[in-house]
Amino acid sequence: QVAIKRCKLDPDRTYRAAILRELKIMSGNHANLIQLKEVTVWRDAIWIAMDLMRCSVFAVLCRRGMPEDHTILVARQTILALEHLHSKGVLHRDLKCENLLLGWQGQVKLADFGLSARVARPQRDRLGTSKWMAPEVIRQDHYNEKIDMWSLGITLIEMM
Repeated sequence: QVAIKRCKLDPDRTYRAAILRELKIMSGNHANLIQLKEVTVWRDAIWIAMDLMRCSVFAVLCRRGMPEDHTILVARQTILALEHLHSKGVLHRDLKCENLLLGWQGQVKLADFGLSARVARPQRDRLGTSKWMAPEVIRQDHYNEKIDMWSLGITLIEMM
């Protein structure tokens, strides 16, 4: 089984670049990143088949909250995902509960790489979800991998 994401083929170069970045990251092989299964262009859209997950951390928090031991499990697996991304020179830039997906056997996978960026280029863009943005992103100062760790910290606070 797979999840399907449909992205409209838009002539905007920035939008297309974001889709290509997302596909490139998803085509890597890491246990804690959503994996790309197949890509098809049909009519006016790109159809992306990827790992099917049970739900997001956000959905769990909305229904019943999360026990401390499960929060620790989510944190550990998210750190592994971030270590992998950062070792490849990539910032996620939108880490939050909605982008942490849970599988049926307890695995945690980071998803939604549309705002990701290369660390090699100096970053000042104010992108992401405001509640999870690090101060340097809000100020539009230069930033690096530490912004993802800030967002993880906010996410962990939200989970407790």
